[in-house]
Amino acid sequence: MDATGTLPSKPLDFDFSGKGWEFFKIWIVNILLTILTLGIYSAWAKVRSKRYFYGNTAIAGSAFEYTADPISILIGRVIVLGIFLLYIAGESTFPILSLLFPIIVFLALPWLMVRALMFNARYSSYRNISFSFNNDIKGAAITFLLLGLLVVITAGLAFPYYYYRVYKFMIGNHNYGNLSFDINSVWKKFYIIFLIALLIPIGLTIAAFMVFKLIGIDLSGLSQLAVEGAGQPLSGVGIGIILIGAYVLSLFIYLFIYAYVRTNILNTVWSNVNVGGNSFESNLSVKGMMWIYFTNGLGILLTLGLYTPWAMIRMTRYRINRLKVWADSNINEVIVKQQKEVSATGGEMSDFLDVDLAI
Repeated sequence: MDATGTLPSKPLDFDFSGKGWEFFKIWIVNILLTILTLGIYSAWAKVRSKRYFYGNTAIAGSAFEYTADPISILIGRVIVLGIFLLYIAGESTFPILSLLFPIIVFLALPWLMVRALMFNARYSSYRNISFSFNNDIKGAAITFLLLGLLVVITAGLAFPYYYYRVYKFMIGNHNYGNLSFDINSVWKKFYIIFLIALLIPIGLTIAAFMVFKLIGIDLSGLSQLAVEGAGQPLSGVGIGIILIGAYVLSLFIYLFIYAYVRTNILNTVWSNVNVGGNSFESNLSVKGMMWIYFTNGLGILLTLGLYTPWAMIRMTRYRINRLKVWADSNINEVIVKQQKEVSATGGEMSDFLDVDLAI
């Protein structure tokens, strides 16, 4: 950046400097204190974790900040817990609540989504300028309720479009100072990605049958598995080996498909996002994502979960370090919006209901 505050018209790399052992110490203390305080410390645990990841993510030498107050998060969680306990207590007296409560929660989802995103954005900042999220409850209702219903009506055919609209809603309603986020119309690319993901297992299944046919294994029924020409059925051990092999192979196929979809969706989304004329570029690779998913899962399994902090750091580092921003704006011209304090209740309600708002 020059003396006038103008960023050059060239890609600026995102940089993540977090370390597994550093975060492990935060993570393990968070778990222990949350258990010892019967969950009360979880609000501080959430803030500590977010501050670590934000503080280790930087562009042009400046790191992001997470400034939320744990007390406000705790109050939000207490309110959410109170509402749930009232529901439990009143359900025996008013049985109709068991029917009404899920409906109320479903209809309240747009508000909960917006409040959660507003809260997270309000307390996320870069160079002392906070992000913000538009109070677009109508847009949330259209995206999550109406388009969600469209997915059901079309037996899943509308899912790629719905998935695109979720990203468009969550990204397109964000602002950085007076600069608005936007994403290009790339819903057709979502359909191509999901279509290829659907064809992969079909193609592999056909290939597997052809291979088995060539080596002389009859797959007309597992109970009748036999090697052509030998005339003898395979033993129970042989069938077991084939079943285990098929299971392991199916896991790798699932992992590959997941990595393929996730990688291409993230690349498509972030390579089509712009903020006030500044664009992004994401160049994740399917091979890299699959390797991290596989080794992270194996590490977590073998260590009974203790590898989780390293897994989180590895995935975050890979994703962030593969992201660039083509910055062409004058930082000094960004106007800081006057923002009101946003209640944490919506955000904590979405956490309580296990609503995934991660981009």
